Parts: sequence; structure tokens; C-alpha cells
Amino acid sequence: MLHSDRITLVPLTPGDLEIYADSPAKLACQYGLSDPATLDHETLEALNECLLPNIKNPTREFLFYTMWLVVDHNIKTVVASLCFHGEPEAGIVEIGYGTSEKFRNKHYITEALQLIIGWAKKRTDIRIITAETEAENLPSQKALRNNRFYIYNQNDHSIFWKIDV
Repeated sequence: MLHSDRITLVPLTPGDLEIYADSPAKLACQYGLSDPATLDHETLEALNECLLPNIKNPTREFLFYTMWLVVDHNIKTVVASLCFHGEPEAGIVEIGYGTSEKFRNKHYITEALQLIIGWAKKRTDIRIITAETEAENLPSQKALRNNRFYIYNQNDHSIFWKIDV
């Protein structure tokens, strides 16, 4: 777990990830949270198609195939989540994230990114973290800029960001 004054990043264990995919409410109860995170269609699809098939592979590091829940200490609620898009390749790892709708624009992702960047700096297998945002997603772009990510490519639909760690 990674902590700041306001949030904790909780990487779900393989067993917890299965519980989360099946019942976010059950996982919230297990962690003593007051409000379970809801899983949107896109997140549930990523869980079932990408994360769950890889998380139990003993040749892979599960931290790169799980959801990291962003929990607000004060309200004991999952406010956002993030995940990696697989293990680092040639020192590069991609991250994706999302905030529950009612908690958007409250800087949770900015803080979560700060924590994950600090974690990545302590590792020898990560040199660069990348992220992709939709061209019109200004709050997501602001969170990346606030953490010193910079644009390295873009097209009509997406902006591609990276930070050297």
C-alpha cells in the first residue's frame, strides 16, 4: 500500500481482484469501506479480459496486472482506481486510471499519480511511465501535467504522455 495524507493506494491481491470483479460491495466490506466502488462496463471488461487472466501467472508480477484502488482516508471510500497495462518492457510501463463520477475534479488522480511515480522511482525496471488521454479530457490532462508528464505524441482522438522516472 502507498499512502499520502489524504489517500491510500491499495493494490488488490489476486484473490481480492476476483472478489472485486464479482462483487465490489463484498470487497468494500472486507476492507471496512463505507461505499463500494462501482465497476463500469469498460473497467469490468478490462478486469475479465486483461487483468484476471494474467494476475495468477507465476511468471508475472501481479502488481502490473491488478487494480490499485484509491481510497480516501476520511470517508473510507474508493474514489478512483488505476492499473498498469502490463509489465515494463524496455523500462517503459503504461498506466490507466479513472475516477468515480461523484469524485471527479477533486485531485484524487493527481495524488495517486504522485504516489505511483514515487513507487516507480524506487524500482530498477521502470524508467518511463506513459499514459493516454482522450483529446477532450482536460481534467485527466491536468492531472498528468501537474505530475510533470509531457506530451510525446497525439492524433485527432488521443494525446500520449510520458514521464521519465
